[in-house]
Amino acid sequence: MPLGLGRRKKASPLVENEEGEPIRAGLNVAGMDGLDGGVVGLGEGAASEGLPPPLNSMRPRLIFHTQLAHGSPTGRIEGFSNVRELYAKIGEAFGIPASEVMFCTLNTHKVDMDKLLGGQIGLEDFIFAHVKGQKKEIEVFKGEDALGLTITDNGAGYAFIKRIREGSIIHQIQVINVGDMIESINGHRLIGCRHYEVAKMLKELPRGKMFTIKLVEPLKAFDMISQRSGGSRSASGVQLGTGRGTLRLRSKGPATVEELPSAFEEKAIEKVDDLLESYMGIRDSELAATMVELGKDKKNPDEFAEALDETLGDFAFPDEFVFDVWGAIGDAKVPKAIPSLRPRAVSSRSGSMLEEELSCPVCCEIFKEPVVLKCSHSFCRACLQEFWNKKKARRECPICRRKCSLTEPTVSLALKNVADTFLREQERRTATSRDGTGAEGKGLEVKCASHGEAVKLFCMDDFEVLCFVCHTSKKHQGHRVCPVEEGAQDLRVGLKEELTPLKKHLRRLYEAKQECDDTTVHIKV
Repeated sequence: MPLGLGRRKKASPLVENEEGEPIRAGLNVAGMDGLDGGVVGLGEGAASEGLPPPLNSMRPRLIFHTQLAHGSPTGRIEGFSNVRELYAKIGEAFGIPASEVMFCTLNTHKVDMDKLLGGQIGLEDFIFAHVKGQKKEIEVFKGEDALGLTITDNGAGYAFIKRIREGSIIHQIQVINVGDMIESINGHRLIGCRHYEVAKMLKELPRGKMFTIKLVEPLKAFDMISQRSGGSRSASGVQLGTGRGTLRLRSKGPATVEELPSAFEEKAIEKVDDLLESYMGIRDSELAATMVELGKDKKNPDEFAEALDETLGDFAFPDEFVFDVWGAIGDAKVPKAIPSLRPRAVSSRSGSMLEEELSCPVCCEIFKEPVVLKCSHSFCRACLQEFWNKKKARRECPICRRKCSLTEPTVSLALKNVADTFLREQERRTATSRDGTGAEGKGLEVKCASHGEAVKLFCMDDFEVLCFVCHTSKKHQGHRVCPVEEGAQDLRVGLKEELTPLKKHLRRLYEAKQECDDTTVHIKV
């Protein structure tokens, strides 16, 4: 039975089994306040006599149906251009202050962060409004730098918890849940703060000390009281609407009806949203969509950075974050690399993932004098020079086609050392295989230098390969031992994990060096 909310005597926005009028995509819906007294009234025969009915093209109606998530009659709302106006319409429909609305979900009454209303609403989505419930005050000991929280906000002054990482400090506190609004931290009131400000404050709290956090949980129906969600990552490709288009809400300017995001935009938005979480501890699909929109027509990272400063300067994004976002947008636009530069023969030749990572995209051989461009792609120096000679005056990356610095790229010593080591190991294996049975090294057994037995085991404590005699010796007594194949696989995984951050740091170092080289050229000129 729905909660007893009294209906209004005048034209009420609460409806029973009503269907909205047909919606026309591509219409600007700004300035639609007062349509209840115009278009709605005319439909009910309440218009002044002698006045012609307004044209549909002049008076578009985008009607959305809504309920309070904990239970209520169905309401009808229209004429809003941003989140604040949406909350005001919801409050008007149900006779509650707009400030009571914490956030909205689409097509579900549950506190489901995958269905959170952001900057877009499907034209046939059903809106569920979650209002303030019980307040709570919790003392938390910050035993680690990371609390395990991802913060978002409703665009109207309330920041709340969108995700709790499993196994984190906050995950162990059962009374803190996804969907809880953060009212204050250590007495500092946070109403009106953006999510990135709240995330920064939580990050800057001193480690090893207690802090007090005041929360407000959303009012829940009885079937939701026992829920506690970790806020799972949103599934890719999930569309909340019906495919007819979306209403795009904007903080500045009127709302507009648009087509559903393209596959490129969806992929780019998801990547940028992931970067927002990793760098800033927030998730905001509307912010990610704005950044993708700003970056999709920019020619280089500098233009993109200028556009971000002009439009989103308040966020003060760090340079490495801007560069990674630019790369994410580019990766979504041009997936991976040009197929002709990366033939399958590279990976099928040896089946080695490491060999593929250490192969030049142009010649498909192991790097010789590898150089790194500003876009972070690597090539043999000779291959890159040959490619540029064919292009004559144009100096661009063979993969992403971005313009390169006027200065000569320098050799990546770290990448060169890894490639040279790999080549030496490959030569050693080739030489060893000649002593084995079969041209391909089939039946090859590496012998233990001490006992002459086949090496079959790997000591995880000493990082040594062993024969069965070595395993029984006092030197390795009580050590952890596994088959050599398993040990090799574990080492490959570990090396790959170590290599990833090193490559990231290397890219940043060479990016900084390229910028210094560019500055030097300009000074000389």
